[in-house]
Amino acid sequence: MVESYILPTEISKKDRLVKLNFIQDKAVEALMINNGVGTITMATGAGKTLVSFKFLIELEKEKLITKFDVIWFLAETNVRKR
Repeated sequence: MVESYILPTEISKKDRLVKLNFIQDKAVEALMINNGVGTITMATGAGKTLVSFKFLIELEKEKLITKFDVIWFLAETNVRKR
């Protein structure tokens, strides 16, 4: 299931952080439900890296990984032509 969340353009820094944290937590929840399979698509600065770390913390809590496991982060990059 794909969910979309849009942040208003005029929002206080505190409210922005609360909303971003909510969105990040929903992404982690979706990854947990789908056994870690999925793609995280978020705007620059929205916390994709934090989602990855939060996901790893959840996996450790569930005893699915240990601190000794080797974890690879793969990121697709696109070069924009001007």
